[in-house]
Amino acid sequence: MAGITFAVYDPPKPGLPYLAVAIFTNGEVSAAAYKTAAEAEMHNTKHATGIAKGPD
Repeated sequence: MAGITFAVYDPPKPGLPYLAVAIFTNGEVSAAAYKTAAEAEMHNTKHATGIAKGPD
């Protein structure tokens, strides 16, 4: 997980989604849209935990 930054971005205006974002050290960005900040945070937590555990 070293070097990966997880963030939740608030919608810039009403009607747009919250974004759960992962920014990788190679410059790659991954984002997923959610209706609430809590859902976006849960998405990031799930993925950060999965990365920290490593492969099965």
